[in-house]
Amino acid sequence: MSSDYITVLLHNDIRWLSRGKVLAHVCELHLELKTFFLQNQPHNEFATLLSDSSWTSKVSYLADIFEVLNLGMQGVDAKILSVTDKLEAFKCKIDLWQQEVETTTSIHMFPNAARADPGGVVLYNLILEHNFTKTAASALLPIS
Repeated sequence: MSSDYITVLLHNDIRWLSRGKVLAHVCELHLELKTFFLQNQPHNEFATLLSDSSWTSKVSYLADIFEVLNLGMQGVDAKILSVTDKLEAFKCKIDLWQQEVETTTSIHMFPNAARADPGGVVLYNLILEHNFTKTAASALLPIS
């Protein structure tokens, strides 16, 4: 396997794990992870999931969503007012993304998802519905 990563960080680098990068790293390394689990544990449920293109597309989409949310909501300067504004902006982005996907049928604004599902076949309807994402954002910010 040729990968940029030569070691696996478990829990010793908490900052790496807590910043929402886990899903992004799973997306980057899904072929290596799949190969590893198939070689060592052929009937492993995670290996089965990594072989499922629908599942990997959805994980890639989640990685993109969390990356957008995590960029502005963590850090030393994350105050309640700025986080509230960023959540409101995120809810507006969801509407814009829906409109763009509906008109262009392109999912280019989600780079991990676009790599996992190049034609947007799996994710097209999921992105158009966005009910889960909007509900999650509303749960984080119940004030309307």
